[in-house]
Amino acid sequence: RYVPIIEWARSPSRFALVAAIGVGVLCAHALVALRDRLRPDARRALVAVVVLVAAVEFWPAARPLHAVSIPSIIDTIAADPNPAATVLELPVGMRDGTSSMGDFSARTQYFPMWHGKRLIGGYLSRISERRKEAARDMPILSALLTLSEGGRLDDAHRRRAMGRREIFLGRTGLRYVVIDTKRCSPALRRFADELLELEPLAADQGYELYRVTPAAERRIQPVTSSAQIQGTPVLR
Repeated sequence: RYVPIIEWARSPSRFALVAAIGVGVLCAHALVALRDRLRPDARRALVAVVVLVAAVEFWPAARPLHAVSIPSIIDTIAADPNPAATVLELPVGMRDGTSSMGDFSARTQYFPMWHGKRLIGGYLSRISERRKEAARDMPILSALLTLSEGGRLDDAHRRRAMGRREIFLGRTGLRYVVIDTKRCSPALRRFADELLELEPLAADQGYELYRVTPAAERRIQPVTSSAQIQGTPVLR
């Protein structure tokens, strides 16, 4: 992953189809060689076994591999009629194929399949260095990423973040915060609560749902120009 040039081709899954074709050809040659060594009745048995194995392998039956249940709190987000509402899950992260900031979880981008709202953070195959630098230059997002990956904030960084919360809320349209109780550190939870004045709504399956309190929402200055949010690293 960290070796130059090779890092772009580090994922074995990208070569799975090509490798499967090669293995299939080798298996075919092996079966032909085995058939030529067997008696006619044994050959028929071999063909029957191969057909049976292939039928089981390609049988179009459902094979659950991962739990896909969705916490009930996601229904609350889905019911919000505001299409511009944005969701922040803590810990938060930004990740691409070669780098990671914060602490990203793939389930973060699974839930929007149900609630349909925008996210802060997320995963893209490639995130430009300009966008990464923009995230680091935003005091609040930088603080959330730092705490998400187990870092600590100095007093100066905390003060900068607190001083920018109205701008951050206005640019992102943040309305809901989802906390993964198993992964969110106490320091990150305290900072988010102090910064966003979280109002608890519900909890389910190890997730807690909060919304930005009306008092905090009244401080938000709406963003009317698309140019104002162009550089905000909000990824769908």
